[in-house]
Amino acid sequence: ILSATWSGISFNLQFTTIPGGLYQVETSPDLGVWSPSGPPLVGTGSPLETSVPPTPDLRQFIRIHSY
Repeated sequence: ILSATWSGISFNLQFTTIPGGLYQVETSPDLGVWSPSGPPLVGTGSPLETSVPPTPDLRQFIRIHSY
């Protein structure tokens, strides 16, 4: 992850990619159960940016799964 910022309405992530790689942003309230946040993203070889909306949970963990 190159950057992670809070805009006041969402978490904005920027991360490096490899061309053709698939990346799934996932969120979890407890590090045990993970849910996708939007559709998978396709890497271009350049950094990608995406936004993750907050959840009603008191805390939210975010990860990027690549496959």
